[in-house]
Amino acid sequence: MTNIFIKKAGLLYFNHLPLDDCDFGTNNSLLEKLGLQIIEKSHEEDGFYCGRIAEFKEEITLEELVKELENVLGEPVKAWRFKAGGIKRVGLVCGGGGLTSDVKIAVSRARL
Repeated sequence: MTNIFIKKAGLLYFNHLPLDDCDFGTNNSLLEKLGLQIIEKSHEEDGFYCGRIAEFKEEITLEELVKELENVLGEPVKAWRFKAGGIKRVGLVCGGGGLTSDVKIAVSRARL
C-alpha cells in the first residue's frame, strides 16, 4: 500500500507511526503503566511495528482491567465481554483508528 502512495504522490509522511514502535511510544507506555510484559511486537508496516502482544503476570478479570485502564487514562472506558473467564494476554494497537484488520490480528494473537 505504501508503494502505491509513493508512486502516485512521490512522497509519504508518517506522523505517529514511529511513535507506535519506539520504546517510549504509545503502545509501550500504556502497557508499562498497566503492568504488562511485552512478549512480541505485531502489525508490521514498512519496518515499523504498530502493535504489541503482552501478558499480565497473573490473570485478571475484565472489570479489573477496565478499572485500571480508567485510572491510567483518566476517563471512562467502554468494554464488552465476549467470553467467560479472566484475562492473561492482550493485543494492543494504539492510535491506528483505521484498519479493522489490525484489530482482527490483535484479537487472534491474544487468543480471545
